[in-house]
Amino acid sequence: MIYCNLFLVQIFLTRYNEVIFVAAGAGMTSTLNSEKIEPLYKQLKDVLLKAICSQELKHFQKIPSEAELARTYSISRITVRNAISELVEEGVLIKKQGKGTFVSGATLERDFHTIVGYSESMKQQGYRPGRIILEKRIVLDDPDHVKSKLQLKEMDQLIHIRRLLLADDEPLIFENTYYPIKYSFLLEQDLSNISMYQLLQETMGVTPFKALRTIGISYADSMKAELLNIKENMPLLVVHEHVFEQNGDPLHYSISYAISSKTNIRVLAIAPTSDEQQGYIMIPSES
Repeated sequence: MIYCNLFLVQIFLTRYNEVIFVAAGAGMTSTLNSEKIEPLYKQLKDVLLKAICSQELKHFQKIPSEAELARTYSISRITVRNAISELVEEGVLIKKQGKGTFVSGATLERDFHTIVGYSESMKQQGYRPGRIILEKRIVLDDPDHVKSKLQLKEMDQLIHIRRLLLADDEPLIFENTYYPIKYSFLLEQDLSNISMYQLLQETMGVTPFKALRTIGISYADSMKAELLNIKENMPLLVVHEHVFEQNGDPLHYSISYAISSKTNIRVLAIAPTSDEQQGYIMIPSES
């Protein structure tokens, strides 16, 4: 018998190149420790992050006021303000003039042990999916070095599709997707109103069978910041996704940039059998 445990973690990426995995835990019931080396405002920030991750504080929900947090944790309002300011700057919280501070909007839960299209994933989570097609064209150049991954030759052409993915009209993901030229019919379609996986299935009978996903860290340049409605240099969760058909042929290669403070990663961990070994592989980022 195989026993499976499903872990939900929130990944928060800081501008200082740290990756903080915050497990759903005690949340707002946590206490602060003035004897720790870590500043009190950082401890309070972690408490708020845990509360958001565990959904004790849900998106769009108003958080306790500065005065309430200061009283609850026996700290100064300046300390509270510093914690909240960092979370606002990182896009986790939103301040509304005269109304208070709220948890920011839609949070995408990315299920990394299944292959589900963006539209279907959003609908399952109760959000209204949306897509803005920024560009779709045939290209010869290969700036993201994907031709070899798609088993193409240097002079082969690619289909390049750039999309902005939305949830309840909020931008969440900027995505670059590359297809072999045999899928050029995609260029003639209105991709803003239909799932590409659905279109591939209905038109060519092709469905994704397996995917290799690699997670990394990046920071928003001016173009991505404008598209995602965030500040420049804000941390982004970068996912490289190599998707294959059932016969083993590459279907597409995608590079997506998600707002880290609005992205949950869902991972299925399966206990290994006696003749298996499992672990994590740390892959250095490409320079």
